[in-house]
Amino acid sequence: MGHGKTSPRQKMINMMYLVLTALLALNVSAEILNAFILIDESLKTTTESVEGKIADSYNRFVSAEIENPVKVKPLREKADLVLSESDKLIEMIGNLKLKMVKTADGEAGDPSNIQKKDNSSVGGQIMIFEGGGEELKKAINEYREFLIESVGGDTSMASNFNSILNTDDVESSNVPGEFIDWATANFDHLPLIAVTTLMTKMQSDVRNAESNTLTYLLSSIGADTFNFDAIEGIISAPTSYVAVGEPYSAEIFIAASESTKDPVIYMLSAPYDSTKYTEYKKTLTPMDTSQIKHGKGILNGSTGAPGIKSIYGFIDMKMPSGAYEAFPFESKYQVVVPSFAVSPTKMNVFYIGVNNPVEISASGVKGDIQASISSGSISGSNGAYMVKVKKAGDVTITVSADGSRLGTKKFRCKTVPSPTPSVGGKRGGSISKGELVAQNYVIAELDNFLFDLKFPVTGFDVTIIKGGFVETAKSSSTQITAKQKGLIRDLSRGDKVIFENIKARAPDGSIRELGSLIFTLR
Repeated sequence: MGHGKTSPRQKMINMMYLVLTALLALNVSAEILNAFILIDESLKTTTESVEGKIADSYNRFVSAEIENPVKVKPLREKADLVLSESDKLIEMIGNLKLKMVKTADGEAGDPSNIQKKDNSSVGGQIMIFEGGGEELKKAINEYREFLIESVGGDTSMASNFNSILNTDDVESSNVPGEFIDWATANFDHLPLIAVTTLMTKMQSDVRNAESNTLTYLLSSIGADTFNFDAIEGIISAPTSYVAVGEPYSAEIFIAASESTKDPVIYMLSAPYDSTKYTEYKKTLTPMDTSQIKHGKGILNGSTGAPGIKSIYGFIDMKMPSGAYEAFPFESKYQVVVPSFAVSPTKMNVFYIGVNNPVEISASGVKGDIQASISSGSISGSNGAYMVKVKKAGDVTITVSADGSRLGTKKFRCKTVPSPTPSVGGKRGGSISKGELVAQNYVIAELDNFLFDLKFPVTGFDVTIIKGGFVETAKSSSTQITAKQKGLIRDLSRGDKVIFENIKARAPDGSIRELGSLIFTLR
């Protein structure tokens, strides 16, 4: 796997850091100290680039979950933990840098503008004598093991993490065979600017490890799957006929098929028996290829006398492993006197821009049922149809069979309501700063709506008021960015955080404005 490769830019920065550290042992000049500032800025630029890649990876998780929530949700939740744990370690390193700078420069100390760059004692004070180095080493080790566990112990990824997040003791350059503990080697007797630059590199390494982990998890989404190229909505009901006053029930799901490869279908006279699988394949003849079109078997037969009819069989399918597995099917239908019915699967309303499932049945007719709609489109067969409308108002479905019009039914068309945004399950109000910073994204959900529709958030702003000044940071996805979290971290109890200009993409492709969320820090 290629996750462990280091970019040419990163290699150059690492080499510059080593050279400058060596020069420091000879002569700490102002030029060398200022050179560390350039390296620090370069590392921050690299980290910002990686953070963009991380945001893109997470957006791909969100999009993939919309398409396949059952398979992707566990991976997306694992990605959420990776984001959260990475942010915690980044914040810890940042807090240690800030503490060292303030110890050297005073309470007004700023890691972006260090005054006492050549202070070579504060690193040892904070990181050695006060134990900051050991705490950081423990946190890095725990984070490294967490990432290895997140990728299932993959040996290539584990090697990558052990290299990027290495906290081993360092062999002494003066006494061969003698080792210096990691904290002393990295923080003791080094100028403050060198120590903070090293810690910026640690933050960059964390982001690289985080990005590699998300890339690995994304690659798991497409593993061990079939090469299906045709997907359609299906309604499967116990019977295709329902008498007046009886309840109607059906299973609605997505079915996938491979249109370029014909399935092997066996028809049975009784329900499938798994103990007879080998016998079936030896004694039965599969459905003729002339009855299979676009990867689907077409079953034709006479209805005979009125009554309930049963269909049994199984599809013999080759799995990704190469072995075959039987997938039984069973269905019933009823032959009755001619009549017709149009029943909305959800309610007597069609929603604009989404697939509205509809059951249309007609008994006692010889030919196929034809269904048309006055505005919009309708498609499907064998009683299961999908209606799509584009504008509000009333539409009429007309049903015909055997060249005769059986009847019509009118439906109302409405716009899907807008969802409600939330952060961490909350829609505003009082919240602790720690809880708010721990959240990773803004989501939008429909409350108590019949259809399970997704509204992926496409962007939002975070606005704060600090010291009489208004600051705003933007996100172009569902994820709360590092810059936005930085604004929140600078606030105090009683300050307000506003998530505004929240936008989400509706199922019809339009962008909805969802208003604002206002939180007060407690």
